[in-house]
Order: sequence, then C-alpha cells, then structure tokens
Amino acid sequence: MTKMVFWNCPITTHNRGVKKQKQNQNTTERLTVLGQFCKLIPKYCLANVCAELNKEGIKIAARAFSVWSHIVSMIYCHMAHCISLNDICDGLQNFKGNLNNIRNATAPHRNTLSHANRTRDIALIKNLFWKTVEYYQQTHPNFFTQGGRSYFRLPRRFKRAIRAIDSTTIELIAKCMDWAKHRKHKAAAKVHVALDLISFIPIRVVTDSANHHDGSYMSELCGNMKPGDIAVMDRAYVDYVQLNTLTEKGVFWVTRSKSNMKVKVIRSRVNDSRNEARKDKKAHYPIILSDDEVELTGKVSYARYPKRFRHVVAKVLDSNGVEITVSFLSNNMEWAASSICDLYRCRWGIETFFKEIKQTLQIRTFVGFSRNAIEWQIWSALLTYLLMRIMAFLSNWKRDFKHFFTLMKGALWAKRSVNLIVSRYGTAEETPPPEEAQLTPDLPGINWAMLI
Repeated sequence: MTKMVFWNCPITTHNRGVKKQKQNQNTTERLTVLGQFCKLIPKYCLANVCAELNKEGIKIAARAFSVWSHIVSMIYCHMAHCISLNDICDGLQNFKGNLNNIRNATAPHRNTLSHANRTRDIALIKNLFWKTVEYYQQTHPNFFTQGGRSYFRLPRRFKRAIRAIDSTTIELIAKCMDWAKHRKHKAAAKVHVALDLISFIPIRVVTDSANHHDGSYMSELCGNMKPGDIAVMDRAYVDYVQLNTLTEKGVFWVTRSKSNMKVKVIRSRVNDSRNEARKDKKAHYPIILSDDEVELTGKVSYARYPKRFRHVVAKVLDSNGVEITVSFLSNNMEWAASSICDLYRCRWGIETFFKEIKQTLQIRTFVGFSRNAIEWQIWSALLTYLLMRIMAFLSNWKRDFKHFFTLMKGALWAKRSVNLIVSRYGTAEETPPPEEAQLTPDLPGINWAMLI
C-alpha cells in the first residue's frame, strides 16, 4: 500500500498576509491621483456655493453637464497641460470608470464643455475658490502661518502679515477677443493679485481686461487689510487717495516713487553711512544715500494725501547684478531705511507666483475665446494651484512647486497614494547596463562583424 505524503504548504499563513495587506491598504489608493486632488474640495463648500447662487437667481445650469463634472474637467485641463477642448474631452473619455469614482463625475463632449465655459456664471468658481481657502484656514491654520512656502527673501524680523500687490498681463488674440482689446492690434487680460508672502496664497484676485490703469483696483486689493499689516506694491498702484485710506486704517505701505512726483523735505534723518566707510571692496547692499520726511507740494496731490511720509534713496542691485539707484516711499516713521529696501525687494516673490501660474500650469494656452471662458480658466488654474499647494503640504513635500507638479502630472491616472509617490521620489538607483546579448543568429559561413 502506497503512503500518501502531504506537503506542509503555508496556505493559511499566505491568506492571512493577503488579508492584512488589504486591511492596511490606504483607502486613497482606490482613487487615482486626480481623484485625490479633487477630493480636497469639501462637498459642502460646493453645495453652499450653488445654494447661495440659486437664491440670488444666478444661472449655474449648463445643459445636463453637472457643476462638479465641469470643475473636475477644468482641473484636469491644467494638471494634464491640455491645449484644446478635444484634449480635455478625449483624455477624460478614455478613463470614464476612474472618472466616475470621483464623486460620480462624467466626461463631457466638446460642445458641452464649450457651452459650459461660455454660459456658466463665473461667480461659481470664484466663490468655490474662496470657500476652499476659508475651509483650510480653519482646518489647517499651520499651512497659512508656518507650513506654507514663504518667499525665501522675506525679512524674518517682521512678524506681521506682508502682502505683495502686482498684476500680470496675459496676451490674447485681438481678432477673436474684441472685449480684451487695449490697442489697435493688441488684446490682453490682466490678473491683479494681493499675495500673502508668508503662505504664498492669494488673498485678493481681480481679473479684467488690460484697458484700465492698475491704480483703479487698489481699493479692491487692499479692502480687507487689518491695522498693522504691510502692503508692498509697485509704483503703478500709487493712488494718493487709497494710500491715505490705508494710513488712516493703520496699514503700513512700501512702494516706489514716480518720476513726476514733487515733494518738499520737512526733516532729514540721519543717513546710514556705514556702507560707504567700508574698507573692503565688496559693498553691503542696500547703500542708503538719503532718508527724508517729505510732503507733497502739488495742490491736488496734497489734498489727497496731506500727511508726511518717508522718502528713501538707496543703491541696490538689480536682477542682473548691476548697481542702480532707486527711491522708495513708506508711511512708517520707525523702520530703518534698510528695512524699507528689504521689504520692497521681497515684492519679487509675486513674480515667482505669476511664473508658476502662467508657465507651470500653462495658463497662457486658452480653450475658449469669450470673456467668461477666459475667466473660468484663470480661476480654475488658481483653484488647481491651491489644491497642489495643500497636497504638497499634507504629503510633507520639501522641494519646489515645479517638481511636485511634474511628479503628479506623470502619475495622474495612477491608483497610488500621493504620500507613497512623494516618499519614493528621488530613490531610484542607477543600475549597471546589462551585458550585450548576442543579437545576431549563429549561422556558419557568415561574418556578422564585417556586415555590422
């Protein structure tokens, strides 16, 4: 009689291990990377925005295309660098199943998406952006105070809120966009931003055509500033009425003087001549040339701003390392003259923000011609930027924004946790190339080396 031998196979142990792996599996891995970014938008925020707009009688319906599907489509447009409506629709049509897992979002048709961008009110995406900012200010306050990516040139001795105010011009096609014409053969839109340099998140945003002067938007950009805050702006925003309003509110401002400004010196402060007395050849910039308390002399200008302010003239280095002489203005009488120069230098941080919006997210390529479609793409880019920054903060990303965006773009439809993707960034090791295999057939009588 033959004995039956049973092999001791660890089947039970293997099954238990599989169960443990399924139990320990992160739930976010069931969603794609795009879905994980979209889920950062709270459900109730979008519901509250739609309810408020419906009460005001604002139309938000666009055929059978839902609001959530529209927002997801525009986020995908920026994260995938889509350059046309066909790119957006075809890319989403190829992943209908994964797209449906993102709160039942659906892939649009070309005409449907074009109609939604043209007719759906821009207040929807605007209010959703500010609601999302408000939500994360309450739930993750460290992101806006300590965890945000502050500008590296920001003077650390200032413990106040510092806002950089500037605008960027987006060139458009004059033949197709008559609403944006500001010259005979040129059309452009402008995005005016008040950027918090500590969190690097916009606090106020105004989008309009390039027909109007920058100073006319000063009241909108500085409307919610509190006493003690610091506003750093370009001289294009110098409006004496608005500067006087900021001074009365207790807000400090720093800007540059215009070439046609006429002032009289009331008191000359002590100049910091330590830089000029240095014996070494390398000068320590900024080099303060004069520091005066002045008043405006023109009748109209003095009536608009009758108070004293600081007028500092200093030598600084431009972006090319060339020494130039610049005159600065400020309403603070206690700061050192070098602090005023350093504050204005940190205004360059808003140019870095514009570069990330226009080049990294490629906001220069538009998928519509109407004003509503252009604004939808601009505000959806700001919303995508906010989600990218929040995800980078939650995943403990330590590198710059461009590398994080490139990493997420390459894994957009991957069902992996963003934390796992970030943890594996930069861990790829160089493997030696494999030995050359014999690719030529072994046929007698033929010298393959001579033929190759």
